[in-house]
Amino acid sequence: MIPYVYFIKNKTTGLKYIGVRFANKCQPNDLWTTYFTSSLLVKKLINHYGKDDFEFKVLKKFNSKFEAIQYEQLLLKTACIRKDYLNIHSGYNFQTEEDFKIHLEKRKMIGYLSGKLQESLKIGFFGYTEEKKKEICSMGGRAAKIVNEKNKSGIFSEEVRRKQHESLRKLQISAYYNPELRKKICSKGGKNGNFSKNYYEKLGLSEKDRINAQRERGKKGGPKNKGFIWYNDGKNIYKYTKRQQEIESFEKFLEKNPKFKKGKK
Repeated sequence: MIPYVYFIKNKTTGLKYIGVRFANKCQPNDLWTTYFTSSLLVKKLINHYGKDDFEFKVLKKFNSKFEAIQYEQLLLKTACIRKDYLNIHSGYNFQTEEDFKIHLEKRKMIGYLSGKLQESLKIGFFGYTEEKKKEICSMGGRAAKIVNEKNKSGIFSEEVRRKQHESLRKLQISAYYNPELRKKICSKGGKNGNFSKNYYEKLGLSEKDRINAQRERGKKGGPKNKGFIWYNDGKNIYKYTKRQQEIESFEKFLEKNPKFKKGKK
């Protein structure tokens, strides 16, 4: 990721815009290739005049997000009071880097809660059909591939591939001979996964929220349990697999084996 501040000008109207970009994995040559600013006013001009009717330039690159935001704020002090600029406010207003970090954490939490709300109400992305969801996801995947190929970043970076291969190889060899290390590697997912205490604490959610979410997921079952039917004999629980259902229906299985009951209890 290389944060940067950029300048855009519409050739026909002469209107200008200054913006900052610090998204994950962003690169300066994203500008006007896969990234066309988040400004709604600029997007309206693009729809009306087309992408080719613009001049664009990366003004400065930075080592940190906060440095990029500070530079943008400096430029916007002048841009916001000029009629030929589309900028209408002075952007982010953080006095310290700590303020900026708190802001980012809040954005993450709000994004997570917004997603959960949309999922429960079946609106936004969750209101689409499965086919539409796949279409949208594949569009994002194709766009990411274009950026990574052009920048030689992500999995297209030889350096990244080499480091991944070396680190995985070392772990595989070490874990094979060291049972304790193998346990440590396997436990990482549990400590930092989507149902871990660490994850929910970062989101500002309670232990009760975490347990309820995990319980709901358990009711649905993970990918490996999809399509299975649970049954029990009063002591132990079992899974009636999709393969078994193809051979014999679960109802017929229960008729032949009355000691079993459907469900986990």
